[in-house]
Amino acid sequence: SGNVVIGNDFDSDLNLHGGWERNNLFELNTVRVSYGHRSGNCRANCGDEGGGGPDDSNWFPIWWGAGKKAVKWSGATGARNVFFNNTMTKQLSTNGPFQDYYPDKQRIYIFGWNGTGYQHLDIAGTPIPDWAKNEQRDYTNGHGIDATKTDSAPSLFLKNVSR
Repeated sequence: SGNVVIGNDFDSDLNLHGGWERNNLFELNTVRVSYGHRSGNCRANCGDEGGGGPDDSNWFPIWWGAGKKAVKWSGATGARNVFFNNTMTKQLSTNGPFQDYYPDKQRIYIFGWNGTGYQHLDIAGTPIPDWAKNEQRDYTNGHGIDATKTDSAPSLFLKNVSR
């Protein structure tokens, strides 16, 4: 909690395990997640913290603690995890193209937030049971991601950015 993750180049997900992980800022990162980075291609701790084996889900650039999987991590991911001006992509098949993920560079995506307080990511008002297979849903407009703000600056944290 309370971290600034800035200017990195990752080939795996930005993992918010839960346990009320909150108030983090992720900006100016490049996250390029290949198809190989998924539960079915894993040898240990493969995404089913509930005790079963790997599932057929993909691991996207952001991992959010929800449902039974979050129990292992002491609960759901917490409020106000901010993603801004990142380049995030996911490959969904072997040798397939990389697809953009939360691509709006000026949009401020505040996960676990409804504008005034904490909110679980939900589908039609019901908290998601698992992040797996729910990574591409739209959680804006009152469903757990406040995306109502934009900023034209290259960084929310740094006064000057040189890349």
